[in-house]
Amino acid sequence: NTTGYVMGGTDGSPSAGERTAIKINYTTGTATEAMGQTTQGGATFLPSPARFSGIAMSNGNTTLYYQGGDGSSARSSWHKMGYSDETWETIPGGTLYRRNGAAAASATAGYAIMGDFVGQPAATQFESWVSKLVFATDTKYTIVASAAMPQEAMENRGLSESTAAYSMGGKKTSSADMTIIQKLTFSTETSSALPETLSSVRYNMQSFGNQTQGYLAGGNHYGPSNTEYHSYVDKFVYATSTISAISNLAGGDQAQGAGVSPRSDNLSAIEPLPETPTA
Repeated sequence: NTTGYVMGGTDGSPSAGERTAIKINYTTGTATEAMGQTTQGGATFLPSPARFSGIAMSNGNTTLYYQGGDGSSARSSWHKMGYSDETWETIPGGTLYRRNGAAAASATAGYAIMGDFVGQPAATQFESWVSKLVFATDTKYTIVASAAMPQEAMENRGLSESTAAYSMGGKKTSSADMTIIQKLTFSTETSSALPETLSSVRYNMQSFGNQTQGYLAGGNHYGPSNTEYHSYVDKFVYATSTISAISNLAGGDQAQGAGVSPRSDNLSAIEPLPETPTA
């Protein structure tokens, strides 16, 4: 819970995605280029091939997992990186081709929640599927049937706390985005739609938070003439499952970025944090 990573992505050149990463030090607020032991012929960090729109989750302070994504074609593989040495390895066996879904984690497992399944045999672009990875054994469950979400979505975003994960917003068709909040309860691995909704319809938000509340920032909305960008920020309180709009992003409208925070994915932490020494 001292470092965040913003990995991959695309700026259109190359359109197949990037293998670079930005490493953010929470203590100093500085961002540097991350360089791991998968470097091959230049500034790279993620395993080959390059990709964007993958799904990442964290096993506490030990391991980062990355699944799927897109590039020259849809990806299905899982990779993991140890934080201590920033070395990547591939977890054997394929899984669903997936991109643009939500990520969440409990203390024992990571979840990839819905997304875009284009290119997946016997699947449509929009599905309610939830996949699970058990951290202790790296065991993958391609589809957890009981956890299927009430409403299919892609370009949704995830939040998680100690007992549950939440899928926030997203698109239900290529031209219809939503305000829906869907909950996955870890103990029973069952899902439900909450009565609370986002303050506005949108997708491709940035999600981050701490152990008591999560935040959804920015995002797109499929407008009547083009794709809109927004600066809205919503605050979601886990204990009450309530949501409210707060001050907009100071930097203006944005979407498809990455939100990182030292208490995301139910990371273990000392509460309250120790005071920073002054001498």
